[in-house]
Amino acid sequence: MTLNAVGLGLWALAVEPQVSYTPLLPALIVCGIGMGMFFAPSANLVMSTVRPEEQGIASGANNAIREVGGAIGVASLTAVFSAQGGYGSASSFVDGLVPAL
Repeated sequence: MTLNAVGLGLWALAVEPQVSYTPLLPALIVCGIGMGMFFAPSANLVMSTVRPEEQGIASGANNAIREVGGAIGVASLTAVFSAQGGYGSASSFVDGLVPAL
């Protein structure tokens, strides 16, 4: 998760109204590596702590909790984005995106 946070920080530093995709790639790569290093092992940990006959329930609960957390995170960061910026212009979009990141 530290790599994911670092990647989001790099993304916030690199984003500008007229930025192309290429300068954002390092941040996105760091985020992807961080997510890969967290989500796969956490799912493995959940599955390894339950009996085989309970693995379906554990997998469903793990996925549901992950999805609810994602929905709450998106809703919270949308509120931050809306309070700081908007979709009116590229500059306004970046003004909202940076604090949301």
